[in-house]
Amino acid sequence: AAADEKEPRTFRMERSGNVELKRYSGQVVDRDLRPLVGAKVFVEGREDTVLTRSDGEFVLERADDQLTVGVLYPLREPVAVELKPSEEYRVVLPSLSLSAPSVLRQRGQLEVPTLAPLAEPNDDFEAYLSQRIGSDSADVTVVRMAFSVNRRGEVKSVSPAGLPVDKDLQRAAKALLLASPLWPEEFRRRRWRYDVRVGKQ
Repeated sequence: AAADEKEPRTFRMERSGNVELKRYSGQVVDRDLRPLVGAKVFVEGREDTVLTRSDGEFVLERADDQLTVGVLYPLREPVAVELKPSEEYRVVLPSLSLSAPSVLRQRGQLEVPTLAPLAEPNDDFEAYLSQRIGSDSADVTVVRMAFSVNRRGEVKSVSPAGLPVDKDLQRAAKALLLASPLWPEEFRRRRWRYDVRVGKQ
């Protein structure tokens, strides 16, 4: 058991044929470089997740040539980052409002560009979208947007965050977000990316 505590939790996909798994690893720390234990590290678009161990480290093994992962920890600004295999990363999550998260590639301590994390579905917002756009999926386009949610649950600072799409669709997605019901506590005081369903324009 003692030996197990020293090893970061690893999520391994089963080998399929001769597919070679690549190692993605790093450490999640606070602004003073103290390890954050139990931080949630997840691959965007998938259900698999790992939690950091007592030294704040995480390891993922995948066949992908690159991974976009989100990192979440209570009372910290969440962050997403694109990882490359065989590099060690340090994810710094300061307390809310102190400063923005940062990610360093530990070989050379080079700062890596970060993203707002892709949020899980907000049930209230999804219900609101269904009322506005109806249930005919054939006339629905998904537009990825970035925005902040303030302490009252209001959406602010909306901008496009995905592949280029028609500007009318972007404007419609922005209008839906700005007019949406108040967002729940778990979304507040943070910046997110979100896939907004937009009806035919």
